[in-house]
Amino acid sequence: MATPIKVMGMPAERGMMGKARRELSWPGRHAGQVSLSGRFWARVGVATLLALAVVVVVPHLAGPGRSSGALAKGAPPVGVLLASSVLVGLVTTGALYLAVRRDLKLPVTVALYAVAYETLVVAVKFGLGPFGLYEVNRRVAITLLSGSGVGAGGASLIAIAVFSLYFIVYGLLYLWARESVRHRQTRLHTFPKKRPVVFTFLVLVPVLLLGAGGWVAAVLLLSLPIQYLDLVFSSGVAGFTALALGGAAVLAGMAFRSTADQVRVLGTANLLINVFFVGLVFLVVLHVLWVVYIAVVTSLWPLNTVVPK
Repeated sequence: MATPIKVMGMPAERGMMGKARRELSWPGRHAGQVSLSGRFWARVGVATLLALAVVVVVPHLAGPGRSSGALAKGAPPVGVLLASSVLVGLVTTGALYLAVRRDLKLPVTVALYAVAYETLVVAVKFGLGPFGLYEVNRRVAITLLSGSGVGAGGASLIAIAVFSLYFIVYGLLYLWARESVRHRQTRLHTFPKKRPVVFTFLVLVPVLLLGAGGWVAAVLLLSLPIQYLDLVFSSGVAGFTALALGGAAVLAGMAFRSTADQVRVLGTANLLINVFFVGLVFLVVLHVLWVVYIAVVTSLWPLNTVVPK
């Protein structure tokens, strides 16, 4: 009787059975669990503090009337927007690259996709967006419900609304990659009938909030974010902004798809949720930094605003 062929020191039959058992256990009870080390959170903390220093210090270094505290008329110099974007991008994308490579142990390709889409998001939020805002604001005033200016409060409302749009696109890309893996595994096992958390958040939460007259509050709260988006996307850099956001979405999808390929090869089912969570953390960090950045910039270069009577 012929001896079974051995692969990597084990019988072929045993290796095939082990692979089958691993595939049959996918996604398993760990598929939706996030497992990130303390080093990841330390990197996020350091990157956030460094980027926070950038968004506060850089505008003041080039700000108007540094010695007298005088305010400027018009828009911040392009150099301020460019320097802020580059420095914030270097700090945050460096931390993101290390997180993908060292914490998640994913290939360089996935890390580069992640760095590329984050770079485009940074360019939009700290460069193109503010530039377009000030460009159109010279001839179109922002309508405020009170005379306190945009400030941190108004910037926070804008950031929450814009982050919701980012989250919807980002969540849908994650679900697309997740389903691509599940589709490959449907012949091997039956999946539990449960809805993903992302889907529940995207669908049920807005319905509940808008149910009991919440649409009135939503209209009031979204007034300023809608004006901000209208100004940005009616500016001379609207086309570049749209291309950058579209490119960021494509690159994020490629990062998820490459991670899905690793899931199919390695059988590590929680890789996708970890990549999703890492990207989500950095998106939150960027929006928090943007709130501080806009508050600082608009305090030095006030926007053209009007309060309705």
